[in-house]
Amino acid sequence: MSDCKVNCGNITELIQFNVTRAAQALQEHADLLERMRGQLNQYMSLRDEEREGMVEQIEDTIRSIRSAREGIEKATREYEMLVGCCLARDDYMEALLGYYLMAGSRRERELLSAASRVVDVSEDIDGIGRVTGLIQEVLVSVSSKVRRSG
Repeated sequence: MSDCKVNCGNITELIQFNVTRAAQALQEHADLLERMRGQLNQYMSLRDEEREGMVEQIEDTIRSIRSAREGIEKATREYEMLVGCCLARDDYMEALLGYYLMAGSRRERELLSAASRVVDVSEDIDGIGRVTGLIQEVLVSVSSKVRRSG
């Protein structure tokens, strides 16, 4: 654990900050998915000559979703580091990560599949796989490092 550069004396605050960051990223992710659903529905209702502007909006939303997913990934890596260094767990953080695994990533994959008829989303589909794999790995690793504290 010599690689740790964390003051474990304030681990509660560090984890709470990380939980807040993860919750914000997940909320932003959910809001963006809802926006993209609306944009895709609107796109489908437009005539071909009216669709070009909508494609740009969909691409912008996909970039924002990618950024939110990167925020989730960063919070996951930070949590893994905090657990590894300080042997502290947080049930709420693990519930947030579980939510992304069970619902958020599924909704994102479904919407990106629909968007794939309009724009290239292959990089984003790969990104979902990378983040879900990371979360699964972290949850297993955390569980083997320390028992639940409460």
